Amino acid sequence: SRRRHTRFKCDWSSDVCSSDLTFGTAIRPRSAGDVLKGSAMAALMLLVTCAACIVFGGLDLKPNGMATALKLAEMLLVLLGAAAFEELVFRGYLLQTLMKGIGGWAAVAVMSVLFGAAHLNNPNVSAIGIINTILAGIWLSAAYVKSRSLWLPYGLHFAWNTGLGLILGFSLSGINTASIWTAAVGGREFLTGGAYGPEGGLVGTIAFAAGMGLLKFWKRDHLQETS
Repeated sequence: SRRRHTRFKCDWSSDVCSSDLTFGTAIRPRSAGDVLKGSAMAALMLLVTCAACIVFGGLDLKPNGMATALKLAEMLLVLLGAAAFEELVFRGYLLQTLMKGIGGWAAVAVMSVLFGAAHLNNPNVSAIGIINTILAGIWLSAAYVKSRSLWLPYGLHFAWNTGLGLILGFSLSGINTASIWTAAVGGREFLTGGAYGPEGGLVGTIAFAAGMGLLKFWKRDHLQETS
């Protein structure tokens, strides 16, 4: 008998959503490209972050003599899993179902606020840190809507966390990670984020605004792909 496929269409401007039963996780020919492009966007955002830190208070990067290959590998696996889990929870089934029910912008707003609330108990959390985390939720949700796939926001999320914490050695949403470098930042806390890391200051706001700007260049010619 003929198999039936469950789908619903999605268009950001019309607030109607499209997905298949994989809710954005289906592996398609462009999935790897989405991850790589997301990673490239995140790398540019990290450059913006470092530049903003230099402007607002100074940035001192040094090799981390305490890092070991085992600790770095363990942290890499943690970041891989954490990004996958958060994307599935906050940009997967719940977001896509809400988009169908209450519209795109409303669904993104709800899930982004919940994403911010999930970080309320992080060490050294601040009001601007939560605001920036909500902005990050909007940025990652927009990446899903642009690509109709979780692979682009996953690439953005994983590369941002890995670059910020594992490579550069900034505090990652208030959490210190094993890192290749260590980052010491001067300046006032509301500008550079203090112990919460760049996401807790104006530099984080600038970085996420830059990320939203980069998404404007995302080409939409592959949005009609079917699985």
